[in-house]
Amino acid sequence: MNSEFEKIPGVGKKVASYIEELDIKNFAELKKANPEEMYTRFCILRGEEIDRCLLYVFRSAVSFAKKPHHKNWWDFKD
Repeated sequence: MNSEFEKIPGVGKKVASYIEELDIKNFAELKKANPEEMYTRFCILRGEEIDRCLLYVFRSAVSFAKKPHHKNWWDFKD
């Protein structure tokens, strides 16, 4: 079964599963999420520093949940 998060540009099955792993269940919850906190929590869950590109994807995903757009995840880099 595909996650609704896979509708977000740049989010495939793997990243959608990461979002769900953070106990974010739907777009309404994602809209309220803080991408930096998501990234920090995910690193803690994994017990390691994850490539910052994931932070950029989380930023893009939260932005998309708030207002759908066609920006690329790399448009959300520091």
